[in-house]
Amino acid sequence: MRTLTKALLGATAMIAVSPQALAEDPVPPTSVTIDQVNLGDVWSNIDVRVDWAEDRVDAVGTSVGNSVTGLAEGPVSAKITQQSRGAVETQSRVWTGEVGNEVTSNSSAIANTSVISGQDGDVFANVNQSADGPVQAVNQLDAERTWATTNQTTAASNVSEVTASDGTVTTFQEQHADGSVLAYSSSNVRDVDGFATNIATAAGNSATNRNNNSGDVYNGAVQTTADYTAITAIADANIGVAGDITNVASAAGNQLTVENTDSITSVGAEGAETFQSNGASVTAAASTRVATFNGIAHTSANGVGNSVSVDSYGGDTYVDNIQRNSGDVNSIAALNTTDFSGGTGVTTSSAIGNSVSASATQGGLGGQVSQFNSGNTTARTVVGATHVGSSVSSATAIGNAATFSTRANAGS
Repeated sequence: MRTLTKALLGATAMIAVSPQALAEDPVPPTSVTIDQVNLGDVWSNIDVRVDWAEDRVDAVGTSVGNSVTGLAEGPVSAKITQQSRGAVETQSRVWTGEVGNEVTSNSSAIANTSVISGQDGDVFANVNQSADGPVQAVNQLDAERTWATTNQTTAASNVSEVTASDGTVTTFQEQHADGSVLAYSSSNVRDVDGFATNIATAAGNSATNRNNNSGDVYNGAVQTTADYTAITAIADANIGVAGDITNVASAAGNQLTVENTDSITSVGAEGAETFQSNGASVTAAASTRVATFNGIAHTSANGVGNSVSVDSYGGDTYVDNIQRNSGDVNSIAALNTTDFSGGTGVTTSSAIGNSVSASATQGGLGGQVSQFNSGNTTARTVVGATHVGSSVSSATAIGNAATFSTRANAGS
């Protein structure tokens, strides 16, 4: 076991174990304890200008306070503690003239991130993350003429991912966010032959557990976001001529995702509770302005205070979860067309205080869910079209939502 010093600034740790590198058989276990503290601000900036490119233009901007990546074959035991106190910010600007293929810009800002991945052995992960400072990712893409554009922007206080195969997975993820989060994605594209994609994703706390091939999963999580903070995702797309358009803004105070195959799935078992409390205001806003499009123009804004999603195949599933949301949740999606378009405009918005979704295929499903929402939920969709082939729009606002479904087999 190795312990890192508690005075790391912008620390990055990586563990990698491969059976090819070890003479012993079976593979010995990997066991690590990592403690990271980041007190300073973390900032990155990328500024790209390309007048003409035969193939493609790609740009990536990344800022992270604390980062752990663990990759192992064989049994894994990891205890991770991360604290980030400074501001974390990424600023990206990409301008292109004539580009023969695709233009992409990916911008991310994350205070704490932990990724543990195991294969051919049991996995145990105890992750404790706390972030106090603001997190912001701002990404602006301007393209004159190209085949396609992709602009993706992600900002989060805490991110924890555990993945495994062929072994039992036991995790407990504790996350505390006490700073505001902003993801802003802007695309200004004059002429794109294929598709224009613009996505903004913001989260206070995000935890993910994925497992494949006959390994039981036992997942516990405690996620909290502080009062008087804000989680905001803004996706702004201004398009001249395009085939297809995807413009999506997603914002969540707390989110937990569990996916499992061929084994028992337990989320929130006794002794490893699953609890979410969101006090932040959550806003998702997506706005699309386009002159002409011939395919599908999809504009979507989705905001949620607390979210749990469990999807399992081939084993019994149990979900025990408590959710408390006191922050306002707002979403707005807007589509405006100014010229003749033969395509279909799809414009949707959703705002949910607390959400639990659990599905099981070829297995039993049990659940005990408690949801309390005292925040306001508001969803708004606005469409103004000069001429389109067809238009589909919806606005959905829900205080508490719980959805459970079972299937006898994948085809039913």
